[in-house]
Amino acid sequence: MKVTIALVALSWLTWVAAHCPPTGAVLPNLKIRSSDGIATALEKSLDNVVKSCQNDFNITTTSFSIAITTTDDTFFEFHHTALLRDDTGVNTVNGDTIYRLGSVTKVFTVLSLLLEEGLNLDSPIWQFVPELENIVKYKDTTLRMLASQIAGVNQDSFVYDISATIPPLMLAQLGFPNIPIPEGLPTCDAIQIGEAPCTQFFDGLKFSNLTWQPGTNAAYSNLAYIILGFAVENITSSSYADALNDRIAAPLRLKNTGTRVPVIENGIIPVGGLEWYTRPLANYDSTGGMFSTPHDLQSFIRSILNHEQLSHANTAMWLKPVVFTANPAEAVGMPWEIYRPSDLTPDGRPIETYSKTGNLPFYAAHIAFLPAYGVGLSINTAGQEAFTAVRDLLDIVIRTLIPTLESVTRSQAEATYGGTYASETGSLTLVVDDGPGLKIEEWMVGNGSVLDAWLKFPGREDLSSVDARAYPVGIDDRWLVYFEGHSSRNKTGIFAKQCETWIAQDGLRFAGLPIDEIDFKFEDGRVVSVTSPGLRQELLKIRR
Repeated sequence: MKVTIALVALSWLTWVAAHCPPTGAVLPNLKIRSSDGIATALEKSLDNVVKSCQNDFNITTTSFSIAITTTDDTFFEFHHTALLRDDTGVNTVNGDTIYRLGSVTKVFTVLSLLLEEGLNLDSPIWQFVPELENIVKYKDTTLRMLASQIAGVNQDSFVYDISATIPPLMLAQLGFPNIPIPEGLPTCDAIQIGEAPCTQFFDGLKFSNLTWQPGTNAAYSNLAYIILGFAVENITSSSYADALNDRIAAPLRLKNTGTRVPVIENGIIPVGGLEWYTRPLANYDSTGGMFSTPHDLQSFIRSILNHEQLSHANTAMWLKPVVFTANPAEAVGMPWEIYRPSDLTPDGRPIETYSKTGNLPFYAAHIAFLPAYGVGLSINTAGQEAFTAVRDLLDIVIRTLIPTLESVTRSQAEATYGGTYASETGSLTLVVDDGPGLKIEEWMVGNGSVLDAWLKFPGREDLSSVDARAYPVGIDDRWLVYFEGHSSRNKTGIFAKQCETWIAQDGLRFAGLPIDEIDFKFEDGRVVSVTSPGLRQELLKIRR
């Protein structure tokens, strides 16, 4: 019965979507070369921004830095220094210029928790922040919920209350009633008047209801990360600034990264922005108080790409969604803002970007990871329109970068793996077409076709053809083969776009070993053969 169900499932999945590749890399990560034209394309796009008068932000008062790295090194940098700026800071922006990061800080806060050996993120927060123990609404709130923005904690403290940010006369003109602030609502704020005592911070949590019940919906919260900052301090028995330095900045040699206000001369100070460069954020440090440089951010991004502090498995689990939004191409992680554009590659597959944006007055930042290519990027902006600039620049970079990365990746994969492999036991022909992965154009065992045999398995009577593609596992040059059949059945309905290839993986075994796996062998940097473990077949590469 188990075998029959598996075979039926394998056949059913194949008529619901044309291509259902795995998420992440569908071809091995590329090797960046100057001749690839990736940096040239990016530089041309950004030069156009600098020269344009049609930007949504003022290029004359906005400085920015963009850098992109592989697992090996930074292969692209672009810096623009605003013509008008505060001369107390640097005169020319470069990779060592200090910017404020805003909420990119949240990535560092989460990592500082992930680095605590034995810490269970599903533990209730009151175990680490005892001030919450007697606040009933927080009894089921966990570290993971707070980090994933699904704890329902209010977004901000009184600092962003309309009554604190808009003049009374304007409020009256807008129709707001002239009423006093309710008794019991703390009006102190970490950003405006220095560090607020914890008792007042927690009084604010008692005053307000949760936006959603814990674990229900994504709701962005800076207060959630202030709470996590207190947890970091109690777990590490140190200040947040020291924990950040001891766990991340010092081990990774990030010399200009932290929450302590650096010297003005090393930073970019936009016109009117000196107060916000020099302002300590106190309780808000763990949600948006960090400073860093493009070079430090690139080192930090590489450390994640290379699993320097977390294991491969823990890094992979970290770069995952936790909750969806109403947009099917968007999700939320810890603390990732995850976007999946599907209009940037020939095969139309979603390309996951694990991102975090930060925004403060006069400063904005963005970091992003592209697991499909083993690449990460950072954007820093400084100016009155810093947030608009970082959003616009990100769109330009992503729309230029992904198509060029995709093109180069395909070319390199075709040159490395494409061609015919053969021996007395059969043959295999691999090509790179407009679809994902390596397409298996033909696969013979003796005089028989593996693809034809797959179509003849029980439960596949309605299938007329099969498309087989191989995808890299990411270790030991192993690749998984996805078989996807074609049928006119069930083209519409709720299953029309459903992907079920994840159910079928490792679903074809012969005498104990997988048929849907092929393994490449390299000698002197070149592929010399491919092996099918299940078919006990080793084929030598005979031509491209």
